[in-house]
Amino acid sequence: MIQLSYVSRSAEPMSSGDLLSLLDECRTNNSKRGVTGLLLYGNGTFLQTIEGDQGVIESLTESIFEDSRHAEIELLHRKEISKREYSEWSMGFDEVSDESLKDVKGLRDFGAIDFEFDNLTDNREAVNALLEHYREPHF
Repeated sequence: MIQLSYVSRSAEPMSSGDLLSLLDECRTNNSKRGVTGLLLYGNGTFLQTIEGDQGVIESLTESIFEDSRHAEIELLHRKEISKREYSEWSMGFDEVSDESLKDVKGLRDFGAIDFEFDNLTDNREAVNALLEHYREPHF
């Protein structure tokens, strides 16, 4: 089993309706494929982690990298895992806001405005803090 995380720029701004449609699509497809994960969105930026069987994740990754909804993608990590970290969700989701970020441990002076492609690709500490925060059962 593998886990993969990436950050991407949205090709077009995503409305609430667009995000709900995307989330519904992810949840439906991921349930069928045995994929679990998390999707965060804010400021035209996606941060996503997906996990599952290696062949499934590699195929899904190819589809994501070809998806026209993404203008630019950077792979943050790909690692083998023995246990799922997001096992409760076919796709957990949050639209990032100052309110949702206020309780993230390890993120001082990091607000919704800081959740953007260039900042996340250059700030692995912030990415790790966000992923750790959303792994918690409170979400």
